[in-house]
Amino acid sequence: MDVGSTKKVEECVSHDSLKSILAARLLALRDQQTSRRGTHASSSGRPAAGNNSRTADLENSMSRLGVSSSGGNVRANTAGTSSGSARPTAAEPRATSSRPSGQAFAATGRDSKTGMETRWEVTASSPYTDPAGTTQRQINTKRIREDPNKTDSSTTSICRNGRVIEVLLVPPTDNSNISNMTPFDSPARDSSVRRRRFVIVRDQMEDRNTFEAIPIKTNNGEGVAAPGVIKFHHTIIFTGEEPQPRQDERPKRTSTGQVENPMQAQAIKVEAFDRGKALDPMSRLDYGSRYVFDHGVPNIALFGRVHPDYIANLYAQYNHVWKSIAGTQRPSYAATQQMSSRASTTDSAATDRTVVPTTQARPSLASPDSGPITFDEMRNLLRNYYAYAQRKGLPMPEQQLNVQQLQALAANAQSRALYLRRIRETWQNEDDEDIEN
Repeated sequence: MDVGSTKKVEECVSHDSLKSILAARLLALRDQQTSRRGTHASSSGRPAAGNNSRTADLENSMSRLGVSSSGGNVRANTAGTSSGSARPTAAEPRATSSRPSGQAFAATGRDSKTGMETRWEVTASSPYTDPAGTTQRQINTKRIREDPNKTDSSTTSICRNGRVIEVLLVPPTDNSNISNMTPFDSPARDSSVRRRRFVIVRDQMEDRNTFEAIPIKTNNGEGVAAPGVIKFHHTIIFTGEEPQPRQDERPKRTSTGQVENPMQAQAIKVEAFDRGKALDPMSRLDYGSRYVFDHGVPNIALFGRVHPDYIANLYAQYNHVWKSIAGTQRPSYAATQQMSSRASTTDSAATDRTVVPTTQARPSLASPDSGPITFDEMRNLLRNYYAYAQRKGLPMPEQQLNVQQLQALAANAQSRALYLRRIRETWQNEDDEDIEN
C-alpha cells in the first residue's frame, strides 16, 4: 500500500482503525515472507525478495501514522500508552498454539453509527463430530458481559425459563476466529448491530447473575441445509402453524456411505406476545450453541414464550443433544470450556435424560440405561404423562404413587422404564392409531 492509497483510506476509517488494519497486513506479509524464505533460498541460493517492496511501502505508511514496527512486534502508539508497553492492542493477534485449553478470550464489537458495544467472552473451541460421524463443528460457549457503565436492571424480571427474547448484539468483526481477539481494555472492532432471538433454558446459573439461552437461527434462509450445520442439534421452532422441513434439510448419505442424523423430532411452538410478530418459517432452534448472558446486559426485549405444552419437549431434546456432546450431565459453563462430561451438582438440575418423544406433545419414555434421575425430575415426568393422557382422553393408573415409590423409580432406570412402558401399552390398547410401534 503506497502513501496515496493510505490517504484515501484515511478518509473512510478512523485513525486508530487504520493503524490496526495496517499492522495486521504487515504481520501477514512478514508471515508470508518467513514461510516462503526457506523454499526460495534452497532453490535459488539467496533469500526471496517476494514481498519486500510491498513490506517497505507498508512500513512507510505506518510510520506516517505513528505505528512502530520494530523488533518484530507491531504496536499502535496511542495516547496514554508507551510504545514499549507489553500490553496487547488490537494490532497484535494472539497465537492459537499458545492458548491454554478451556481459557476464555474476550472481544468487544462496536457499531460506529450508534455507538453501541457488545462485550463478548468466548471459550476455546473444541472439535465435535455428530454421532453419525458425518459432520464436524466447533463447540464453545459465548458469554455476553454487561457493561458496568450501562447496566440494565430490568433484564432480571424479563428473563424466565421458556421465554423467547430479542437481543441487539454487535458481533466482533472476525466471528470465524473469535477466540483470538483482544481483551476488553483494547479498542473495539467496528461492526454493525444485529437483532438475535434466543430461548432461555436456565434463568439462573451457578452465580445467580447470569442466564443461559440457545439461539434461533435461519442460517441465511437455508435452515439445517446450510453447509457445516449438524442437523441432529436442531429442531423446527415456529409461531402459528408448524412448517414442514424443506426437502434439502432431510438427512443425506455422505460420500463415505454414512447417513446424517435427522433434526430433533419435536418442533417447538412459540407464542408471540405481539400478534404482529412471527418467526421466519425457516427458523431452527440450535440446541448445540450455548450463550450465557449477564443479567445486566442492555437491549433485551421480550418476544414471546414457548407454549406450555412444548416445554417438556424443549428440555428433553436439549438434554438429549448435550448428552451426546458433553456426557450424561447437563453442561455448566466450565464444563463446556473443557468439554468435560462432568458438571456441578447444582448445574445438573432439570435433566430428565429420556428418549426424545417421537410424536407431537407425546411424553418422553425413559430408557432402561438412562441412569438415575432426581425426585423432582421423576415427578415432572409423571406430570407430563398425566397431562398427555388428559388431553387424549387416555387412562392413567388409578393408584397414586407415594413418595417412597417415586424415589425408587427415580433411582432405578429399569423399574422406571418398565412402569412407563406398561402405561404406554395401556394407551396402545385403547388407541392403536395414536401410538407408533
